[in-house]
Amino acid sequence: MIGLFQELGPCGIGPDMKPFNNPYSWSNASNMLFIDQPTTTGFSYSIPIPGYTDSDGNIVQLPNATCPEDAQAAGTCGTYSKPDVTLTANSTLGAAPNFWKTLQGFMGAFPQYSRNGFSFTTESYGGHYGPVFNAYFLEQNAKHIRGAHKIKLENVLIGNGWFDPLVQYQAYYNYSVSPGNTYDYDPYNDTVKAEWYDNLYGPGNCVDQTKQCYETGNNTICSNADSFCANNVEGLYDNYSGRDEYDMRELSPDPFPYSYFEQYLNTPKVQKAIGAYQNFSTSSSTVGEAFGSTGDDDRESGTIEAVKKLIAAGIQVILYYGDA
Repeated sequence: MIGLFQELGPCGIGPDMKPFNNPYSWSNASNMLFIDQPTTTGFSYSIPIPGYTDSDGNIVQLPNATCPEDAQAAGTCGTYSKPDVTLTANSTLGAAPNFWKTLQGFMGAFPQYSRNGFSFTTESYGGHYGPVFNAYFLEQNAKHIRGAHKIKLENVLIGNGWFDPLVQYQAYYNYSVSPGNTYDYDPYNDTVKAEWYDNLYGPGNCVDQTKQCYETGNNTICSNADSFCANNVEGLYDNYSGRDEYDMRELSPDPFPYSYFEQYLNTPKVQKAIGAYQNFSTSSSTVGEAFGSTGDDDRESGTIEAVKKLIAAGIQVILYYGDA
């Protein structure tokens, strides 16, 4: 839904809770299907339960649909997916089969929208999802599974993709400090720069931990590396730059694109109209915990080899990037 309402969908939601036309939508040229995944993300659900989110963002299950007095202050009572990490994927590789099944279900239920050509578009963590999911699609096609629909993949588009943490964590330092960025923006003092360098290249720090994750594949090692690098390398940009991580021209927090769509999707009228099974949220703590337990964010997960497989199969792969 982030892609639909904040990026390239046909409309956005304004502060008046009303849709407005998006002149930059890709819907002018194609039919688009937006999928919330992995399970429990957005409107994608596992086992619906009555509950509420507390001040720390945790889902607290309730015995029934009655919102007790102690939960009313939070104002978040509703229907959520059971916060059980065993009911969702805990890795990129583990998420691929459910995504394939989702497309199979859609193509079976709505054959009129299942045209000959298919383009898979994604961004950010899509640097993992895009290559791995689509390589899996090709493998499934090759099995000629009885009753399964062939996904006729033509294009894979990945914007600002997170492919290889070992390379890309270093890029935070490279872009911010040395050799620097395209805007000559350098608000960091020598102490911060030295801290950043040591957090990245110091013995036992981000690069060493990530290499150990790659070498061992151990969940604990990868999870610890993920936490360290995210907090002490990527986090320094967020803590010291004062700039939006996705558009350096903008101050942080950046009010654009509008986030009113989340409130809009949780209005009773909209939820009834679309048949929503649970409250909408832009992120899932359950998925975060599951992926965090395996350190998936700090793994390369075969993304580079998967891209090579796609190209070798004649799929057009478009990688696009920008700091603005």
